[in-house]
Amino acid sequence: MQNQTTKRQACPRCAKQYGALETICPADGTQLVPSAESSLFEDLASRYEIVAQIGSGGWSTVYKARHNALNQLVAIKVLHQHLSFDSRMLQRFEQEAQTASTLSHPSIVGIIDYGSSPQPYIVMEFLEGRSLAEEIETQKRLSAQESISIALEISAALTCAHRQGIVHRDIKPSNIILTKSLGTNQAVKVVDFGLSKLLESDAEGASGITRTGEAMGSPPYMSPEQWAGKGVDARTDIYALGCLLYEAVTGKQAFPGSSAVECMNLHLTHWPEAVVALRPNLPEADLLDRIIFKALQKESDRRYQTTEELSDDLTQVKTGGKLRYAERKQRSLVEWLKWRRALLLRVLIALVSLAVLIVVVVFLNRETILSSIWSFNYKAGEQALAAHDSRTAQAKLTTALTALELSGGKDERLFKTLKKLAPLLKEQLNYTDLTDVNRKLSELTMGSQRYQDLYRAAYSQYGSGHYAASLRLCDQVIAEARRTSKKNLQVAWGLYVQGKDLANLSRFQESETVLNEALQLFQDWLGNDDPTVIACQRDLARTYAGLGRLAEARKTYENVLAIQERIAGSDSLAAAITLSNLGGTCYDCQDLASAERYLRRSILVLEKTFGTDQALAGTLSNLGQTYLAEKRYAEAEPTIRRAINLSEKFYGQEHPETAKMLENMSILLQASHRYSDALPFQKRALKIREARLGADNPVTVQTRASYERLLQMSHEAEAKAKKSG
Repeated sequence: MQNQTTKRQACPRCAKQYGALETICPADGTQLVPSAESSLFEDLASRYEIVAQIGSGGWSTVYKARHNALNQLVAIKVLHQHLSFDSRMLQRFEQEAQTASTLSHPSIVGIIDYGSSPQPYIVMEFLEGRSLAEEIETQKRLSAQESISIALEISAALTCAHRQGIVHRDIKPSNIILTKSLGTNQAVKVVDFGLSKLLESDAEGASGITRTGEAMGSPPYMSPEQWAGKGVDARTDIYALGCLLYEAVTGKQAFPGSSAVECMNLHLTHWPEAVVALRPNLPEADLLDRIIFKALQKESDRRYQTTEELSDDLTQVKTGGKLRYAERKQRSLVEWLKWRRALLLRVLIALVSLAVLIVVVVFLNRETILSSIWSFNYKAGEQALAAHDSRTAQAKLTTALTALELSGGKDERLFKTLKKLAPLLKEQLNYTDLTDVNRKLSELTMGSQRYQDLYRAAYSQYGSGHYAASLRLCDQVIAEARRTSKKNLQVAWGLYVQGKDLANLSRFQESETVLNEALQLFQDWLGNDDPTVIACQRDLARTYAGLGRLAEARKTYENVLAIQERIAGSDSLAAAITLSNLGGTCYDCQDLASAERYLRRSILVLEKTFGTDQALAGTLSNLGQTYLAEKRYAEAEPTIRRAINLSEKFYGQEHPETAKMLENMSILLQASHRYSDALPFQKRALKIREARLGADNPVTVQTRASYERLLQMSHEAEAKAKKSG
């Protein structure tokens, strides 16, 4: 039985596995290759006998096995083959083993063994039972006492983890296994510490597995601080446990969003329906409402501060006692006096502010008067334009322009006034004034000749992929622009290119700061619906994704897409590019179905309307990655090869964008065990990144590590082939 189970062949096209005697895939006729899991089981055969496959998920496959020496059932969790080439997934898998192995508690699954070759695996205790999610689905909802008993055991397990500085970060019903009848010891087991976080060290920053700013977890159970990408602690697990307790008692999720974005909105702004409303005949409903309400507070400082506090209140409900932490509190006399004093202080500040305002109004200076004249006439001109009264609009805007010029103002107000006045002058064939208006607009937008020369040089370096050189030039661009004004349109353009350079160099935190400054200036000068403003928001979404704030990135892309489709149409180039970005972010969120849908829509628009260009190359590369994640290798390979050809044609053979697509091809070939074929692609990607990004850039360092690992795997495969031959 062991021999039949372990010696396996796999199809590189459909990923199906067959016995050792098969050579051709019956489904599609592809030549089979040795399964990595087969090699793993051969290595484990002396210690474990594989009994059966239990299940398979997004990360791994779990097998039931028997420990040969101890004659004891165990579970072997094997990371999916295509994910073993992803360094971050590999580190998370290893972290799960290391974290769980340090915790010793009856309600935490025990780790027996761990290994990383030939494929990462974890051996853990085998659990007879079913998940809490399955229990709720079967029973529809649990009794109050059953729910409390389960919550108490989970709380005890989390207490053990929290005391060792570990936050689980993914507490949910499917990660809770009920192993025995309730009321006996060890009824509950907490599993899956793959997203856990170490609190008392900077382990995350060192490994790069997760960062502050990265939203990790399962959407229906993620706390507000997780959605915001802020730091997490024990109170994050308490929030998730509150969601779980609510679901167990009511049979409904506390925040049942149909998408990640909807879930985020519910967690940040809504409250679940009261337990007493859903189960009015439940004696414990009111007390459970108080406990759940406290656990689900949006601000972590207002929740239970420790799992011990939560356990204490749950025990009081179970034994008929009085709640100690979730009890309603009356405002004390001291608190009332503090509130009254604060109110009096606010009234005093308001009176002082009013007095200052009166003084300002009485002693208005010349600049303030002119600014008021501009504001009144500019708004009147806008109203006239809305009413299609061109003559009145021109008169009001001309008065507004005169007021600004008398005050010497050369800011966004002057730009907006000139932009609205120019088409009116053209409509009335007033070319003399139109020429003067266009000259002033050119001065505001183009800047000095030195600025124009520097900007062209910086953008040229950016376009050719020399991001570090472009970044240095942008400092000069911004300095030249600020000689006339610290906040003008030229500054915004310089900041915009600088922000994109920083993102391409993986300096996402700096990129976010710079792009936000550019966005604010663009909005002040151009308005919210200008294409430049929308493009800047799209680049900010890319920065959010780079920081790991995937939910925020996805929501921003969706908002940008809605604006672009409303203004330019769903078949516009801008919308097609955003669809591609959105598809890539869905891939990062492991929402592969949505990723493929958005990417296919983007390709359809690009091929139909714009032909082949750089945007199509990037979109095809993202689609190839999606096929790879779904193990659709036969579709992935030609898609990525086409992306490489287009990128080399439009970006150039030595461009960083081409390097991304070369690395995608390398990963695909590695997943098919074609290590020697993968080497040239990985080597080219490394060479490009060393030249364009620098040898010390984090992306280059990671690419070099992947190349060295691939080189070793290729040598091992060749040696093994010679030995068997």
